Amino acid sequence: MRPEFCEFEEPVAAALSSGQWTHELREHLAHCGQCADMCLVSQYLAGTAARPGEESGPLPAPGLIWWRAQLAERQEQAARAMAAIEIMQNIAIAAALVVVAVLPLFWKPMHWSTLLMGVGLLVSTAAVLYGWVRGRI
Repeated sequence: MRPEFCEFEEPVAAALSSGQWTHELREHLAHCGQCADMCLVSQYLAGTAARPGEESGPLPAPGLIWWRAQLAERQEQAARAMAAIEIMQNIAIAAALVVVAVLPLFWKPMHWSTLLMGVGLLVSTAAVLYGWVRGRI
């Protein structure tokens, strides 16, 4: 069951069987995932058929193949998400270091209650930032 139909599917299939590729088909293949997948499957099957004496065993169940493909896709998405999270963690750490470095420049003598409130705010902000960076918030 395919969600969409590619108009180049039949010409690509014909080029796969004949080996005659036009520049237009090669360019389309570089941008169409559906046709690229069809080429990969065709190449794999051609490689398997080219080794008739070699027994490869029974093919896995279609459901297992589908499950493995879904698992691979989820792992790829998780890897991309982790990369984005690491970038944001580095930005948060850099921002916290800038605040700590710049804070003494603007520090003025003040009443002890204001100082305690500022330290409390700084500690609670640091705790929230730490929890967010570690993924607990």
